[in-house]
Parts: sequence; C-alpha cells; structure tokens
Amino acid sequence: MEPISKSVEPKPKVISYIRWSTGGQKLGDSERRQVEAASEWLRENGYDPDPNEVLEDSGLSGYHSENFGENGALGKFILRVKNGQYPEGTVLVIEDFSRFSRSQVRLAQQRFLELINNGIRVVIVKDRKEYNSENYQFADMIVSLANMQAAHEESDRKSNHLKKFWKGRRQEALKHANEEKTMYPVLLPSNSPDWLRKITINGQKYFEVIEERRDVIERIFWLADKGGNDGLGLGSTRIVRVLEQEGVKPFKGEKQNMAKSFNDSYILRLLNDRRVLGELQPYKNPINEETGKRFRIKDGDPIPNYFPPIIEEQLYDRVREKREQRKNYRQGKVSSTFRNLFTNLVKCRYCGSSMTLFQKRGSRAEGGKCDYLQCSEGTKLRNCQNRAVRYLDTLEKTLIAVLLELDLSPLFKANTEKDDRKKIDIRNEIHKYQKRLDEIQNEILNVTRLQVKNPNDDSFHVVKEELMEEKNTLNELIEKLSYELNTMGRHHNYTEFKNNLEFVLSSTMLEDEMEIYNKRRAINTYLMDIIQYISVDSKNKECWVVFELGYVKEELLASFQRGQDMLKSGQIGIPMKPEYENLKIGDIAPDDGSYIPTESEIRAFGTEAINAHLRIKLHRFNAYEPDSMDVEILREAFPVAPPELIKINQTMNKAINRTWKRFKNKTYKVLDLKSYENLKNSLFDDELLKSITDNKEV
Repeated sequence: MEPISKSVEPKPKVISYIRWSTGGQKLGDSERRQVEAASEWLRENGYDPDPNEVLEDSGLSGYHSENFGENGALGKFILRVKNGQYPEGTVLVIEDFSRFSRSQVRLAQQRFLELINNGIRVVIVKDRKEYNSENYQFADMIVSLANMQAAHEESDRKSNHLKKFWKGRRQEALKHANEEKTMYPVLLPSNSPDWLRKITINGQKYFEVIEERRDVIERIFWLADKGGNDGLGLGSTRIVRVLEQEGVKPFKGEKQNMAKSFNDSYILRLLNDRRVLGELQPYKNPINEETGKRFRIKDGDPIPNYFPPIIEEQLYDRVREKREQRKNYRQGKVSSTFRNLFTNLVKCRYCGSSMTLFQKRGSRAEGGKCDYLQCSEGTKLRNCQNRAVRYLDTLEKTLIAVLLELDLSPLFKANTEKDDRKKIDIRNEIHKYQKRLDEIQNEILNVTRLQVKNPNDDSFHVVKEELMEEKNTLNELIEKLSYELNTMGRHHNYTEFKNNLEFVLSSTMLEDEMEIYNKRRAINTYLMDIIQYISVDSKNKECWVVFELGYVKEELLASFQRGQDMLKSGQIGIPMKPEYENLKIGDIAPDDGSYIPTESEIRAFGTEAINAHLRIKLHRFNAYEPDSMDVEILREAFPVAPPELIKINQTMNKAINRTWKRFKNKTYKVLDLKSYENLKNSLFDDELLKSITDNKEV
C-alpha cells in the first residue's frame, strides 16, 4: 500500500522593491545595498532571488511622491493590487521605509494602508518587521508612522538646505547681473547652451563661447531677419534648406547628435531661446501629489547677463516680430518654389472656399503634368459647381499682366518714425501684460493647491475665478496688441514689386530654387497687403480682384486734395456757357481763358483714382506673353461694386466665418453706391467749391 503524500502549501509570491532618486545613487552604493538586503531576506526565507520579480524606480523622488505616480513602478503596483491582480499573501520586500516613501506622513500612510488592506504583506528588511492586515495593531501603527516621519524629516532638511544654498547662488548672480563682464562664472546648475562650453580657471568654472557656433547662430538670425525679398525674413524650414545648400553642419551637442543637417524644430527653439541674449530663466519642477508627475514652471524673474550674449536684443525682437507677422501671411507648408503665387487670396466664386493647386496629366511639352487650381470643397466633397482652371499659363499669367499694367504705387506705403515709435510702445505694453500673466499663472497654481487642501472653503474658488477672469482679459489685450503690431505697415518697395512680377512672368520653375521662392513669396506678401481676395469663377473663365478699401480711400483722399489745391490756385476753369459744349478736353475757351480739364486733372478729383474692384477675363497664354492690348481687353474696372460683386462678397464673408477660426471677426468689404457717395462727400470740401463758384472761377 502506497503511503499517503502530505500536501505542501505553496509559498506566496514575493516581489522586491528598490528606489533611488538620482543617477548618481544608481552608479553608487544605493542600488547594490538595496538589492543585497532584499536578496538576503529571500535566501533566509527559502527563496531564490528572481530578477523578474523586482520593482525598480530609478531617478524618482520619494520626497515628492514620484514613485506613487502613474510613471512609478510602485504606483503601478499599488493600482494593480487594488484591481485584484495580485493574490492575498503576496510579499513586498523593501530595504527601509525611506525607500518606500519620504513624502508627508498622511500620503505615505495612505499608500501603505492601500497595500496591507488588500492582502499584501510588507516586509521592511532593516527592521526585520513584517506588516500585514492581521498584525497591524496600534503599536505597529505608531512604529510605522514614526519611521515615515523620520524619512520625511530627513529629506525635508536636505531640501531646505539645498534651497538656501541655491537661493544664495541666485542672489549672487543677480547682484552682478548689470555689471559689465568679460568672464561669466557658472553659479547655478544648468547645462551649457550648445554654443557655449564650460572651462575651469583657478578652480572656478566659466562659460566660454564656441566661436564657429556663434557664427552659425548669427547666420540663422540674419536669415530670419533679412532673408527673402519681402521684409519678413525666412521661416525655420527655409533656413534649414539654406544651411544645407551652404554646407553648414549641425551642432552635435552633449548627446552627440549625428544628424547631417539642422531640423526645423531646433531652428525654431533657437529663435525662441533667450539664452542667446545672455539670459537665464530658472525653473522648478514641482510634482502633482495625486499623479506623481512633474510639471515645469518659472522660478522667479529671469537673470540677465548670466551667459555670454551672442545676439543683440533688437535683432532678437525683430525676428520674433517677423515670425508673428508671417502668421498673418503664411499658414501651413508651401512648396519649395512657392508654386501658388496667390496663396491665401484665391477663393471660390460659388462657395467662398480656398482654391488649391493640384496636378493633372498634361501634354508632352508640359512634361506630362499641368498645375490646376480647384475649389477645396469641390476637391474633397464634390459639392461645389466650380471647375478647375489651368494655373500657370492662364490664371497666373493673366493676373500678372494686369498687375503690371496698373499703377499700384499709391498702395505701397513706407514706415515712418512715428510707426517705429508706436511699435516700441506696443512691444513694451505686451511685455508688461505678459509679465503679469506669468505672475497670475503662479498665483492660480498656489490657490489651486490651497483649494485641494481646503475643498470646503469657498473663498479660494472666488479668488481663482477672479484670477482666471484677469488672465482672459490680459490674453485678449495681448492678442489685440499683437495683431496691431503685426499688421502695421512694413516698408514696401513698388519698384522691387514690379521687378519681381516681370521676373516671375519670364522665368521657369527650373531656375534657382531659392531665388524663385524669395521673389514669389515677396509678391504674395505684398499682394496680401493690398488685396482682400481674388474670387475665381472657372466656369465662366473670369475672376474678381477686390483691393483693400483702406488703401483705395487714402488714394481717393489724396486725389481729391490735389484737385482742390488746383481749384484754390485757379489752375482749372470749366466754361459753363452753352456755346462751349462742343469743346474737347484740353481746349481753351475763347473769351475768358478757362478750359476743359485734362485727364490728369480729372484724375486729381478722384474720378479715375485706383478702382477697388476689377473684373478680369481669364485667357490661356501658351503661345505668347500677354501685352498691354490683351490687358485692355481682359480688364474692366468698377469704382462702385455692381450687384454681382456684392453677392459674391456676401458668399466670401459667410465662408470665412464658417471655415477659418483665426479670421472669425474678419469682414470683406466692397464699395457699393451708397458708401462710395458717402466717401466722396466726406472727402470733398463743399465750402471751398462754393467760394470758388461764387467767384466765377468755375
């Protein structure tokens, strides 16, 4: 008869937990000590150490409860325990309470109880003590709380010591911030920017400029300021292409990045980096006690003159301003040669949506491909009746020819000293509001923390609402001022504009890519300043060009002023007698010497000032270039918007408020008959005309 075998109770699952706050502790003694302590307990209790059953929190702070957060191994373990993924009796082995937590006792005890109340046996090796739901009595509670408090107080003491130390170093940096320096000592913990290195002289570390990298950064800022032909500088993508063409290699940096060229994101960060001005902005990384995640906030005001400056502040501000200006002109990516000269201007006649470029099959002479312009809604949803129109030889050539024949010089205005002073005032105001916004953000954070600790105190809720309201008001003011700053007149060169148009009309896309891009982008930028939109009707092969009314009104005002100056000086006399009805323009009346005004004189009274509305017939110019005769036939000007255009304008306004959030408050305008008459009446000096008429000069 076989002996009855005795059942052996299986051993519980055992998991080791180790934690250290910094990389130095991992490389030092902390990791080894904790692993050896856990292994010793495992061997003593009949277990073989299993590296797969180790929870490791490397570089996570117990003082700030990072190890309890979503990214902490211990935090994930506690969550799985609460979800029932570990059986009761599972053993968690920890070297010391300080490895479990150095946080405030209330939070540490809460997490500790979540483990033992869910059946986990917690072993503290240093004390040779096991805590579980059965033995956690009053005495054990006192011991565990005392150990948690001791761990917290030790970290609290170290934290306060470090805060005092770095506060002293910061005060030292601020003390010498306004002094002229030839040497820049390293006083605060920070990595060197890519263009600086740290050198040691007589035991003190200093920052030193890497000259070849300074040259590259100066080149990048020059391109962002002066690149292109439109006064807006180049964006990060174009700067990268220029640097590639010039063979400029990227900085390797501390991580030895082996990329062959700069990337957009690095250029963008560099243009925003105030360290190029020598400024250091200290930050602190507090931790959300609930999630265990760190978040970054500014720690006080920036420290000026801390790093060696390599860029002048005026240049830095200009580049930032131009980057903001480009947002009003460029949205999204454009092709390397800026193929669509009328980007952001061409709209569908029937639905008001943007017209976009796409390629279709073309003839062999065209290389097998041809660019077409089509309504974006028609392309995506097929719910627009507009058709595609050939772009290069039809729309672009026709419009360029018309623009060259028009005298648009009055639309190109230059900045004045008054404009420059106003820009400075606006920038200072924005800076003041931005500084207050930073203060409000910190105040909201502090109030939120107090609100979490005192959820029943309504006063914190009231204060937070007031701060949020002030924040929203300041954001609106900053947005308004930024828009005003970015839309202020830039220097416009009409001769350059015409030269660029002539170059584009006669060039091909096979020529120098950078030159083509710069000239085409410059044309587009100028056109966006003087034109509201170009409504394209591909079905009827025509388009409407609607100029900015502000410029048109200025030209009308100037022309009326010229005309009134002529009247005042007695240069013009219009014969009123019936026998003079057959006189032609320029003829002199026989008896009183007065004459019919010439065309230039008529224009001086605003009757032929720049018309705000043009209707242009689209014609395909594939065999020859358009000339002035073609333009005469294709172009029709309207000083007053006809009913057809008024209806189109209504469609444009519905579309822009429906589709483009950033243009929500924008409205397109045309001069209808009533507004045109009101404009003329507001500009013309009736008293002057009456006095001249009474004197029989007219």
